[in-house]
This record gives sequence, C-alpha cells and structure tokens, in this order.
Amino acid sequence: MKKLVTLGCSLSPIEMWPTACNDTGVFDTHTNYGFGGGGNQQLLDCIDEYLLRNTVQDLTIIFQMTGMERRGGLYAANGPLPKIPGPATVVAPEWKDYPNPDLRSCLWKGYFGDQHMLWGDKHAVVRLQPSNSVTMITRVVSKLCLLANAGATVYTFRGWTGVIPHNPDETWKQITDVFDKNNVNYIDEPLTDWCIKTDQTFAPDDWHPTTISSRRYAEEFITDKLLGNQ
Repeated sequence: MKKLVTLGCSLSPIEMWPTACNDTGVFDTHTNYGFGGGGNQQLLDCIDEYLLRNTVQDLTIIFQMTGMERRGGLYAANGPLPKIPGPATVVAPEWKDYPNPDLRSCLWKGYFGDQHMLWGDKHAVVRLQPSNSVTMITRVVSKLCLLANAGATVYTFRGWTGVIPHNPDETWKQITDVFDKNNVNYIDEPLTDWCIKTDQTFAPDDWHPTTISSRRYAEEFITDKLLGNQ
C-alpha cells in the first residue's frame, strides 16, 4: 500500500498543494498535517507519531519547511482543550478533537498517551521554549535524511526564502549539499517566491497563495516527480 504524508504550516491545508500531490492517483492513503502558524518541531513530532503506527515501506513524505525560529510541538496533557465545531484542517487519526484555531491547540491522541499539540504565542509553555534556528535546521535536515536512508521517498521545499532567518542562500546551499548525499529530493524554488514571480493569485492578506496557486506550484515542481518514481 502506497502511503503519502504531507506536512507544512498555513501554506499546507489539505485542499491546496497536498491534494494536488494526492490527485496523481499514485497513493492509496494520504495523511496531511498542516498547522496555521505552526513550526517545524510540530511537523517532526507528527512524523514520529505517524511512524509508530506505520512503516517507511512504500512511504512518500513531502515536507514544507516553515520558519526555523517558530516554536511549538507536543506537550504533556493536563486535561481536555476546548473543541471548536467545524472540519479539522489535519486529516489524521491522531486528532482526538478538532484543532482550536483561536488558541492554536488540540488534544492529540498519541500512541503512548494523550498529549496537547500547542503552537503560536497563546501558551506560556510555548513562549518560554528556546528558539534556536540552527538547532531546528539540524533537526529538520537530519530527520529527512534519516527517513530517506531508511527507505522512505522524501521531498522537501521551503515555504518562503525567509524560513531560514540568517544567510538563507548560503545555508540553503549547505542544506542541499547534505540532501544530495542522502537521497533527499528538494525543490530550490520556495512556494511563495515562485507564486510572486509568476503572478499567481494570493489571498486578501497578500501573503498566502490561493488554492489554485498552491496547486499550480505542485504541478510545476512535484507531481511529475511523483509519477516518475512509479
């Protein structure tokens, strides 16, 4: 069974580029983790939880890097969080309740026990979490390399150039040098940068590409690669 896992921040709701990738018809299952304002540590935590229930066999992971200085992740649960009616933005069995978009939180049904997924600046425990972009880059790059070497097919791209806060071009070159040695597929063109360059449409906030723009990015850079790997 061919499995697809897509991950990212507010640039990655399931109906956007993740659906365009799944629409290739290559995959039997698709799990998307997309957090508005979320950070990379959350995404790494999601991968860890996913792999407790699934193997890397026939697994494709597409990881949209978000800001390396963002905080958030899994924390000890001290009780249920408010449930907000409406559809979940993340389609995954680990969600016990719908995400709370106002508090940037949800109750997470972890493999070894319930936890809270927290992100944003609404929670003191998140604000107090150290922010170290070098450490986060190291975690992201090493995890993607480990997954590729373990047998997963891994793709990654930046949501925007500034996900790397300091010396982005030089650091991206260092990152891709490591990816080249470890069979990680990467896209040099960040999502929002490409949408700006090609005059794609944006949401009223002028920051987030619209659904069609996001899907066009996937069609330009990702879907043919997915089909070619079959």
